[in-house]
Amino acid sequence: MSIFGGEKKFDLKILAEELGEKVDDSHKLKDLKKMILASKEYDENCAKDCLNTIKNERKEIEEWNSFCLLRISIAHIFKLKPELAVNELYGFGNQRLPAMSSIGRIEADIEVYNVKGKDIRIYIAPDDAQSVVLIIGRGRLELLRITYTRIRKRIHIGYREDEPFRNFPIDEK
Repeated sequence: MSIFGGEKKFDLKILAEELGEKVDDSHKLKDLKKMILASKEYDENCAKDCLNTIKNERKEIEEWNSFCLLRISIAHIFKLKPELAVNELYGFGNQRLPAMSSIGRIEADIEVYNVKGKDIRIYIAPDDAQSVVLIIGRGRLELLRITYTRIRKRIHIGYREDEPFRNFPIDEK
């Protein structure tokens, strides 16, 4: 019986790496499956457990990507009073090390393009941790794998897997 059943390429890449295999982005899903099964370190029960852990961690991290992030200075300008909520937040492309820790959390209504969201959870981030005022995660847009951010008067939209905000310039004015 195969241990594979609808896994994402990302999950199999991590499993292959855990087994000591060299993996790069050129490997296809079927290549990763063959590589895992042929690995000297492969043990079906251990691989199943490891794969379940990888998938559960990814799902938990993807939930964080659906939250909104607001700069602390903007929270002060609007006299928002966030509740203390120090949480590790993960960035796009790196799900093993946290990108930053939140300072606090608020719930607020958000309106974007005349679409209102009620009681949206917004995490407060240090100003130096993000280059934009507000990031709205894909879950708040109800579009799977989509995220966008506003810089000045422009909205930037992208697919999460493409790491759309990875190389955004930081405006230090």
